[in-house]
Amino acid sequence: MAQVKKGKIQVAYFVPIFMILAFAWGFGFVLSISSIDSDEPSYIREEPGALKKLTEPTGADPTKAKGAKELSPREKLVLDSKTLTTLIPYTNSILIVAPAAAFVAVLMFLARKHKRILKYFLVAFLGLMSFRVSFLYFGLVPAEFLYHYSFFEERALIATWGMPMVLAALMFYLVLIKQELISLAALTFLGAGVGGSLANMIPFWTLMVLFFALSVLDVIMVSKGHLKHLAEDLEREPLLKVFMAIYRGMGTGLGDIVLYSALVAFALLNFGVSHALIATCGILIGWSINIVFLIKRGGGVLAGLPAPILLGLGPLFLSTFF
Repeated sequence: MAQVKKGKIQVAYFVPIFMILAFAWGFGFVLSISSIDSDEPSYIREEPGALKKLTEPTGADPTKAKGAKELSPREKLVLDSKTLTTLIPYTNSILIVAPAAAFVAVLMFLARKHKRILKYFLVAFLGLMSFRVSFLYFGLVPAEFLYHYSFFEERALIATWGMPMVLAALMFYLVLIKQELISLAALTFLGAGVGGSLANMIPFWTLMVLFFALSVLDVIMVSKGHLKHLAEDLEREPLLKVFMAIYRGMGTGLGDIVLYSALVAFALLNFGVSHALIATCGILIGWSINIVFLIKRGGGVLAGLPAPILLGLGPLFLSTFF
């Protein structure tokens, strides 16, 4: 979901996407050098042996992996693409998309009918998201470093719980302040952190299907669903702007931030730096297309996922095969 006011193309319209991509690369890099691997929940597991990272050595069984030839990303994709012929990645996607759609529905319902409850709902959501991101990147990773270099365990404990709590409180405060650039930075920081976590947690093919499923859902929600009258809802209930990264008239939803970041981290973790650069360029081109379309249409709201996701994901896989 993207929103822009009437007018001409401005450099300021690209500030949000550059900030999103910068944080996405930062979090993706942290995950790529860390040994922390967020195991996927049991209800979204794929077939045993289904690839999760193309950079991992072939053969999940250590007895079979010994002396095995390292496969190229293309060979691994072809070998493991049989997962798409099963129902698993599709049912997994439903299990993720359904709660996301329900969350948006509940959010819009509270905004229209129960504004007092909405405030507590937003506080709880932002608090949990802030702590989740802070705990992963500024708690577990520093703790891993301290344990690795044999520092005192007490220091690792402080890093695991102390730093995330302080940072979570800071992010929570920055998201809510009225200074646009600071609020934008805080929200993109949190969204990019969640996106990187998803790319590290969700199985490969499930995440692939999810990119397409959420893009379709975005179109439906903006054209016929709860986001169709977003501009009016934002005017009626300013608290909803917490879920919008807005800078000088250009706004993008938190869900878009998460998915853009997840795509960059997905490419970085599974394919490497060169392919992540290709995905980044595709996202930038898609973002530019969205802006041009919105300006020609005279402003309004547009599904922000399809163009950046498709243009980021398509060339990514084409570059793997050719």
